[in-house]
Amino acid sequence: MKEEQLEQRVNKIIGVLPMAGYGKRIQPIGFSKELYPIPYKGKHKAIADFSIESMLSAGAEEIKIVANTDKYDLMKYLSQKKFFFSIYPYNSRSLPESCLYPLPSIDDMDIVLFGLPDTMFLPLNAYSLILETLKENSFDIVLGLFRVDEPYKFDSVKFDDSTSIVTNVLVKQKPALSEYIWGLWAANRNGLVALKNEIDSQSVKNQSEKLLGQGFDSIAQKGHVKIGARILSDSYYDIGNMTAISGIADIVNQFYK
Repeated sequence: MKEEQLEQRVNKIIGVLPMAGYGKRIQPIGFSKELYPIPYKGKHKAIADFSIESMLSAGAEEIKIVANTDKYDLMKYLSQKKFFFSIYPYNSRSLPESCLYPLPSIDDMDIVLFGLPDTMFLPLNAYSLILETLKENSFDIVLGLFRVDEPYKFDSVKFDDSTSIVTNVLVKQKPALSEYIWGLWAANRNGLVALKNEIDSQSVKNQSEKLLGQGFDSIAQKGHVKIGARILSDSYYDIGNMTAISGIADIVNQFYK
């Protein structure tokens, strides 16, 4: 019986989505940005559903939502979904702190999938692919990479082509390290603890908030845990500002022909 119980809890897959921010750059749209409607196959779906469905298809047994509970429209929408989720009430100070907030509930053998709920990407099985890379190469963290036209607007990533090991991550600066940016990621608990230590040690004197990319870069340079990369596609879109939203129709047509 003990052996069966141990086997059941090995590599439990959990999704984490930070939804604590208010999306001030795209207001006043009048609702939570995670619910922005995207035309898809003759219907509409909330943009957050792209990440949620990809996580579930990769085997996630639970989605942990880190959110301000006064986002009532989001709470109501999630309550109608047919998957197991838990809400972690949190007034966000930064993206990495939101992502790592559920860490005490993560067991040693769990694998966690992280995404940004205001993004769209291809392939739809992206999380399955980065899970594959995490397991096959014994990485502690794997960054899902996308090739974009303006990588300096995101966190660009430099990695070894032969080993897929990440060597540097540069946060929103010119010149970019490469054409590739990270858009989603997966980690085991060892990787998450290392990342939390790096985030906790960051000084915010010269920046507005703590930075996830900076944490990845510190880990890559120290080499005490293994951080790898998996190239996914050229299709990644973030609706973080009004300019991006204005071009959403063209992007959807390109993504989901």
